[in-house]
Amino acid sequence: MSGPAGAIGAVERFLDLEVKDVLEIAMRSPAGGGSEWDAFLGHLGLVPAAKDARTSRVKALELAKGALPGEVRMALHVISGMTSTQLDRLEQRWPIVLDESTPMARRVRALRSRLVGMVERDGGTYDKKVQPATGGGGGGHMGSIFANVRATKGMRPWANIEWKYSLTIQCPGCGAPQELATQFTCAFCTGDLLGRRDLFEEYSA
Repeated sequence: MSGPAGAIGAVERFLDLEVKDVLEIAMRSPAGGGSEWDAFLGHLGLVPAAKDARTSRVKALELAKGALPGEVRMALHVISGMTSTQLDRLEQRWPIVLDESTPMARRVRALRSRLVGMVERDGGTYDKKVQPATGGGGGGHMGSIFANVRATKGMRPWANIEWKYSLTIQCPGCGAPQELATQFTCAFCTGDLLGRRDLFEEYSA
């Protein structure tokens, strides 16, 4: 028996490896995903989107490479849940890991903290790598900043700003993001994106 310290190390290695595999396999997949990505989803107990659904999303998102961002987030969501379950079992078996005076407790707390926001954090990093960039070039020099200040001196603050708002809808059942603005049925668990969370308890159980 390796004891609680060894068990914590196993959870740390599991999380590191699974997240690494998600991002690397997704990145090297053809646009929309491929056989290797599908096999990885199967390893997590997930069912890939249908071929025609993938094709339409690749076109809508203008993907040149990589698995669908929604599927990447679903994979990260499952890994986060699996890690949390492992930590729950570890804490039940070895209550000493809850003792804040021990290094083990700090390691467990660090793992819990990492899981908070992991899906959107790592999913957002993936998005930036596979989705086409928007906006103009990057001439972010200090000279242009000061030139802009001089040109706008005396203007009323915020007078010429056009405010734009964006909204990301997430499935209340599985956490997957809405990928198409006109789509209100989750492509992964088929739930209602505007429905109640308690309708999907059996999916996330």
